[in-house]
Order: sequence, then structure tokens, then C-alpha cells
Amino acid sequence: MITIQLNGVPTSGNYMVEAPAVASPKGKVVILNGASTATKTAVLGALEPQLVDCKIQIVDSYIMTKPASSDLIERELRSVYIEQVLKSADQGHTILLTTCLLKDSEGRRDLKNILSIFRGKQVPLSWVDADFEPRDSGYGCSPVAEHSDTRLSPGMTRTIFPSRTRNDLEGIELVTRTFTAEHSTQEAVQELLYLMGLTR
Repeated sequence: MITIQLNGVPTSGNYMVEAPAVASPKGKVVILNGASTATKTAVLGALEPQLVDCKIQIVDSYIMTKPASSDLIERELRSVYIEQVLKSADQGHTILLTTCLLKDSEGRRDLKNILSIFRGKQVPLSWVDADFEPRDSGYGCSPVAEHSDTRLSPGMTRTIFPSRTRNDLEGIELVTRTFTAEHSTQEAVQELLYLMGLTR
């Protein structure tokens, strides 16, 4: 477990984001949203050995992977977190960030905040939805019992998707992808490598 330092606020995470010492071309941010623990472990475990460049980082932190809440301090901390990720990308890092943003008021608020932070910054943002576990399996990015929504049919995802909302996407370099149960781990890894600019 490594500590991520954000403007003097220590947070727990599995990887570290560090801004490079010198200016360099802008990086990218890839958000992997909604993956279950099992899916995330398999995909990141296969992906990490292929990331040999020190400017490429995986950020898998409890702050962003726990479902968003209405707590003001927590919301501010998540905003600072996103701003630091953007700062690192602006200075040349490519960041893969795991999140758990659901189709609820907190998830919509977090998405709106993320998009507002990226707007006009000219840092490419890729959004990958990986919420394909059955709704009754309990293996989504959050426990079904805590975040159930009877308005959703079994075939619908629990997670939020930027292009399916009313948010203004103008001024944001956004690419979206969806992983399904048909994707193998290797196919998911190859897609992430492509979005991170590491393959063609």
C-alpha cells in the first residue's frame, strides 16, 4: 500500500501519482469506471507489467473507487484528487484512474465536477464503462444492497456514462468505450493500452 500525497492531504491507494520535474507534452487520462474487484484485479494485474514508462501511472484508490457520498469534506477531497490527476496529465503523465460513479445524485455531481475540471484543459479524457456484472450478483463496483434502484431493468448498468447524460461536453476531448462480459482480460488490456496511446 502506497500513500498518495495531494496538496498535503495523505490518502490511501495502491499506486502513486507524481508530477514530472520538467515540462513535457500533455499526457492522457483514462477513467475505468464500474469494474468489479475481480475484473479490476485481473485487468490491472495483466496491464501493469506492460507499463514500463515511468510517466504512465495506475491510480486505484479507495477515495475514487468507493461510491460517492454527499459528505462535503469527501466531495472536496475527490475534487482535489481529480485536479491533481489532471495536473500530472497536463505535465506529461498518462494516468489510468479507477472510479465507481453510479447513476445517482452523488455520481451525477461527481461526473459534472470531473467534466468541469477537464473542460478547456486540452488533456484527452477516455471514459471506459466496465459495469457488466449481473445486477443481482453483488460483484459490481458497489454492493447491490446499498445502491439498488428498482427503476433499472436487469440489462441496464448501474454506472453513469458521460455521453448518456445532459452534461455539456463542449471543450472536452472525450472518448468513451464500454466493456462487456464478452471482453476477455487480454482484450480489455489491449483496449486500455490503445486508449493510453501505447498501441495502434
